[in-house]
Amino acid sequence: MVDGVAVADDVFYAVGADHEVGRVEVADGLHRVDAGVGVAITVVGYRSDDSYGYAGGLGTGVINPRPAG
Repeated sequence: MVDGVAVADDVFYAVGADHEVGRVEVADGLHRVDAGVGVAITVVGYRSDDSYGYAGGLGTGVINPRPAG
């Protein structure tokens, strides 16, 4: 579940015999992931002149603050 909403099965695909990968787009902001099994989260973002990626759910602080102005 992402933010209390079930994630559709069709966003996932098998990777090997024991793992699945899925892609869920969300709006900017804080989000909550709940699962009955262990999960890993990778956060990525991009636009024409910038991109970022980091492991999600690690209690990290803001790593990409908006510049003033």
